[in-house]
Amino acid sequence: MADRLNPYNEVEALKGQRHKIDSAASVGLGILHANRTQRAEEEYTKNYQGKRLWLDNNAVESRHAKNLKEKEARRVAHEKRRKLGTIGRNEAKRKGVWTPDKAAAQYSLFLPIHRLWVAYIAELLNLPKQPDDMKAPSTFNVPAAHAKLVKADFHGAIMTGQ
Repeated sequence: MADRLNPYNEVEALKGQRHKIDSAASVGLGILHANRTQRAEEEYTKNYQGKRLWLDNNAVESRHAKNLKEKEARRVAHEKRRKLGTIGRNEAKRKGVWTPDKAAAQYSLFLPIHRLWVAYIAELLNLPKQPDDMKAPSTFNVPAAHAKLVKADFHGAIMTGQ
C-alpha cells in the first residue's frame, strides 16, 4: 500500500522510477469518486430538492426598488445643487431674481432688437432689403405670407394696441 500514489498530493519527481497505478488504486479512486458523489447528493437533497430555483438572472426590478433609486438620485442632485449654492425656482421668485429693474428698462435699449427683427421678417417674407426697391411692382403671395407670419417669432416687434 505504501507504493500507491495519492491522487490529491503532488507527485514528487522520482528519478528513474516508474509509477504504476494498479487495480487496487483505481478502486480507491472509485471509492473517492463515489464518496464525492454521495456528498453532492446529500448537499442537493439538503439545500435544493423540492425548492424553486431561479436559473437565470431576472433583470426586472420591482417598482419599489425603482422608486428608491429615483429618490436617491433626486437627493444626490439636491445635495449637489445645494453645495454649488444654486437656488431653486421658488426661492428665486421670493428673492425677485427674475423681476426686471424698471429704471434699467429704457426704450433705446430695445431698438437694436427691433432692427434685428425687421431684418428677420424681411428675409422671412422675401421683401427687398432697401426701401427704394419697394417702388418696383412685385408679386407677393399673400397666403404663403400669412402661413409664415403665423409661425413667425415676434420678439423684438413694436406692437401697439387699442
